[in-house]
Amino acid sequence: MNALKRLVVAVLVGSAPLIAAHAADYPTKPVRLVVGQPPGGPTDIAARVFADKMRAQIGQPMLVENKPGAASQISIQLVAKAEPDGYTTLFGGLALATLPYLSKSYGIDSIRDTTPISMIVSLPTAIAASSAMGVKTLDEFMTDIKANPDKRFYGSMGATDYLIMMAFKQAAALPFDTVRFNGAAPGFQAMFAGDVQFTYTTVGILKPLADQGKLRMLVVAGKTRSKLAPDIPAMSESSNPQIRDLGNNVFQIGWFGLVGPAKLPADIVDKLYKSSVTITRDAEFVKRMGEIGLEPIGNSPAEFSQRLRDDLVNWQRVTKQMNVQPE
Repeated sequence: MNALKRLVVAVLVGSAPLIAAHAADYPTKPVRLVVGQPPGGPTDIAARVFADKMRAQIGQPMLVENKPGAASQISIQLVAKAEPDGYTTLFGGLALATLPYLSKSYGIDSIRDTTPISMIVSLPTAIAASSAMGVKTLDEFMTDIKANPDKRFYGSMGATDYLIMMAFKQAAALPFDTVRFNGAAPGFQAMFAGDVQFTYTTVGILKPLADQGKLRMLVVAGKTRSKLAPDIPAMSESSNPQIRDLGNNVFQIGWFGLVGPAKLPADIVDKLYKSSVTITRDAEFVKRMGEIGLEPIGNSPAEFSQRLRDDLVNWQRVTKQMNVQPE
């Protein structure tokens, strides 16, 4: 063995105990939790409640850092390119599965470049119509749109939501137009002013407005009804096979989870995962999430990774069927 090889081996062997000690002592300083949404919305609130609870679990502050923009792309890129030392984490969502097919500048392999740790919450979503539209069921809603071609407008409040509703439009042959908004507030202002007649967003945002009689939730996404709105049917309950297929494969319940960069040490992953599960079982956390329309999950890294892989496959299929090209 020449001198250079002996030096390399000595460095690697000598550093091994330091790496192990680092993982065992982790964390020794505050941990960043990057959020791809602006302050104040349900996702930001969930991240902050989660971060507050995490402090008691890991003995160091978890500091929320909002990095909104480009449909969460900025936040994902920041974390994927961070050092895998456990001090930069992401409160990442379904954008990890959709951006590879929507954005030319994404530049991230959502599997290879990240470490899924635990899915923290799910976001039940629903189609809702303004009360002025006068429909009570999904069938009535579709009949109304077909009877009023190009006179009904969908208020889009997010990139993934828009993609889902375009798949719905195509599959059900619905002649509606779209108005895109930067967030929920201007979208609902337009709905209540009569400029748009329906939207698709989280049950947590919709339910208080439905309770006030300002709109009606018609159908929730996913294969089962939401615990937050058990009286609203799931799309997979439809008698229309095309609509059932959408409910099973396209109208998926959104999620947010704790994600790190690739090559995150296993001991750090395990510590953050176990801490996350403890938080998602915490009664106060469950209560707070219910108040903003979210459902705690707390699954394993393997389960979370598989869900991300499944969602990537699904959205590749959906975008191909819709001939969606990255922009």
